[in-house]
Amino acid sequence: MKEGFKGQRQVLLPQIAFEIINQDKRLSLLHVTALGYYPRAKYHKVTRPNGAEQFILIYCVDGAGWYVLDGHRYEVNTNEVFILPPNRSHGYGSDFNNPWTIYWIHFSGTVAEEYAKGFLVPRSIDPGIQSRITTRNKCFEEIFSIMEQGFELSNMQYASSLLPLYLGSFQNLLSFRNSVLPGDSWHQMLDITDGLIHYMEETINRKMTKQDFANYCGYSVSQMSHFFKEKTGYAPMAYFTMLKIKKACALLKSSNYKIGQICFLVGYSDQLYFSRVFAQYMGMSPTQYRNTAI
Repeated sequence: MKEGFKGQRQVLLPQIAFEIINQDKRLSLLHVTALGYYPRAKYHKVTRPNGAEQFILIYCVDGAGWYVLDGHRYEVNTNEVFILPPNRSHGYGSDFNNPWTIYWIHFSGTVAEEYAKGFLVPRSIDPGIQSRITTRNKCFEEIFSIMEQGFELSNMQYASSLLPLYLGSFQNLLSFRNSVLPGDSWHQMLDITDGLIHYMEETINRKMTKQDFANYCGYSVSQMSHFFKEKTGYAPMAYFTMLKIKKACALLKSSNYKIGQICFLVGYSDQLYFSRVFAQYMGMSPTQYRNTAI
């Protein structure tokens, strides 16, 4: 794994693995060839005059960027996704002043084109009470985890079985959002506070402000803060930070991610600042927490 951007993660399929793909009927239909996560990827820029051999999905979850396809330039904003087709001239990159954070997947196969239809221009994936962004991101993480473990046939087959769910969550957006089961969290969203907590969970990997939360609720900052504290006992930003630290604790215990990677996954760009905030909430550093038996 090459460390090109602080906190980045990526897995690239080795050339020898394509021999297995070519001999397996399931993998020949749809398979992952590379995937990764680039947080706040300043200076990220790729140019391919002849295109790539695979489809390329880029999902911008924070910041902004751009891409050029066949000479036409498109701007990409937070919560937008696009897919570049194979063998066509393209380039893409991060906005200099507001660098993007992206999930990306290279994929191919005889049915890959069906999953890529309608994404030549950026499509908005705005958060909401039923948006299920966390579910989508967990699917990505599961694909990443199994691919990172190795390129055995069973691993690649399992990753390829999850890929339609991930791609379908974009292509069939409304169906994906409406397919929750009774008892899923959004069914209990009875007031604005519960809805806002859900929104905080959906944007936990971003830097948010009280104004962002107020805009989501449709209230002023003071009204939103009053309602939220009356219901939870916490100020909105304090609660949001608490959710971030809770997520960081889970990652420290359940993953092998470096602390620098975890801080980006919960919306911090400065590892030292993240460690100070973590210590304030938990009474110990992230490293001490990871090494503590529970």
